[in-house]
Amino acid sequence: MRTTQTLSLLCALTLLAGCAEKDYLLQGIIAGEAEGKVVHLCVDNTFNTEVIDSTIIRDGRFTFKGHVEHPRLLHVKIRKSENQIDTVTRRVNFPLVIPLFVDKGTMTITAHMDSIPNQLAVMQGEYSYEHVNVAGSPLHDLYVTYRNDRTAYTGARSRAFRAYVAYLNPGRGKEKGPVSQGIEAVNGVDKAAAETKAYVRRFVEENRDNVIGLHALQENLGLFTAGELEGLRASFAPALLDSPAGKAMQEELAAAKRTAVGSPHVDFTLQDLDGNPVRLSDHVGKGKYVLLEFWASWCGPCRADIPHLKEVYALYHPEGFEVISISMDNKKDAWLKAVNDEQMPWLQLHYPQAFEGELHKIYRFNGIPACMLVGPDGTIVDRNTRGSWMDRKLIELYGNKFGDKY
Repeated sequence: MRTTQTLSLLCALTLLAGCAEKDYLLQGIIAGEAEGKVVHLCVDNTFNTEVIDSTIIRDGRFTFKGHVEHPRLLHVKIRKSENQIDTVTRRVNFPLVIPLFVDKGTMTITAHMDSIPNQLAVMQGEYSYEHVNVAGSPLHDLYVTYRNDRTAYTGARSRAFRAYVAYLNPGRGKEKGPVSQGIEAVNGVDKAAAETKAYVRRFVEENRDNVIGLHALQENLGLFTAGELEGLRASFAPALLDSPAGKAMQEELAAAKRTAVGSPHVDFTLQDLDGNPVRLSDHVGKGKYVLLEFWASWCGPCRADIPHLKEVYALYHPEGFEVISISMDNKKDAWLKAVNDEQMPWLQLHYPQAFEGELHKIYRFNGIPACMLVGPDGTIVDRNTRGSWMDRKLIELYGNKFGDKY
């Protein structure tokens, strides 16, 4: 009896020790006007994130304690204001954010309120730990290296993209430059994007044995073709792929592969102007290149793109180029009015479920306009066929039809 009790006690102590080994302690030391600010510990960086825990900064400090079964990325969010919208500027009051790769043990965060990047910086891929110090976790140190390096690359892409925006919007009273100028601008954007992709590939290949390598691939799935994604997935050790983080990465990778460049398009049933069902496969994969343009009547950039798209369609439709506009409007009347106003001479289809449905999840776009090119055999050949990217691709496929405007 005593032996059984002893064994039971040892088992219980072992279980408790195992639990303690996976406990974490996050200590924050925040300077500046931090007193009384609410701090949330969140699962991700979206607006509708899951909050794990909350506390208040007292005497410049806050603490979170918890339990992790495996290393995971969490976000500390500090709200400078409870108002979602600034009452003076009318701009969104994004919370300050500190991403943390949390594992067992103690981590200490030291920062000043005025130097912590906000949620938008994370969303735009431009987050830097230059003024945020996090100590106590070698795993997080590796994540900081990855995040800071990637930010340097994405920053270069952002600067190149701003040059393209300047081409699109030359200013009041000025005409947009020639087609070739726009193509030169997007070439610069793509060069920076290619350098980002090369960096991510190198980082993943050098970190095939740890969870940060998994995270780097999961965060950048959209940079790679279906074949490249499968090759990178297969490079990880089987045991790591079988971990919770590995399984989560593979689940997202499989979803990304479904509509990545090199994969066949996914069929959907949509509605035409009269409400009749139309399958995408009735018009795609029939021997022509087809642009799938996802838009909505309420989307200003979508409407702004239409004149150029009409111009390009007039030039290249005789060569075999097709366009299908797919509305993400949740109000059919608004869509029908916009179609009538814009007078687009190509097939107009409607996805009534809009962003409540599965279409945007499967085709992996969260914003519109989103323009994808499907090849003659129904395979996705490009996921960013908009504006000057579209011009460049059409010249590549059919030759230069822009004449003096080139």
